[in-house]
Amino acid sequence: HLILDLSNEFKEIVIKNFIENYKNGKTPNPCVLCNKYFKFGLLYEKAQELGYDYIATGHYVDIENNKLKICDNNKDQSYFLYGINKDILDKIIFPLKRFKNKDEIREIARINNLSVSENKDSQEICFIPDDDYIKYYV
Repeated sequence: HLILDLSNEFKEIVIKNFIENYKNGKTPNPCVLCNKYFKFGLLYEKAQELGYDYIATGHYVDIENNKLKICDNNKDQSYFLYGINKDILDKIIFPLKRFKNKDEIREIARINNLSVSENKDSQEICFIPDDDYIKYYV
C-alpha cells in the first residue's frame, strides 16, 4: 500500500480551477480534471515508475476499438473520462465493466457485510463539505 500526497497539486490544478470558473459563472467539472491529471496522469506515471503495467479504476466503462464504451446506461461515466490520454487506454483495467450497474456491486457488498453497501451514490463534488459551494469558495 502506497500513499501519495498530492494535496498541493490537487489544490493547484483542480480546486483553483473550480473556484475560478465558479466565480466567473461557469459550470466547472472537477472530476474531469481529477481523472485526467491524477487518476490517469500522476497515478499512472507512479504505477509505471514502480514497475506496474496496468492501473484499475471503478468506473462503469469498457474500452472497445480504443474508445470508451458506457456499461451502465443509467449513469454515463465515460463523460468524466473524456480528457484522459488515449494512448494509455490499453493500460487501464475497468473490472466493473462486467456488471450491469452499481446495484449489483452493492448487493455483492451486502452479501459480504460491507458497510459501503448502503452508501448513497456520489452526486456532488468530493472536496466540498455539505455541498455548500458558496461557503466553500468565499
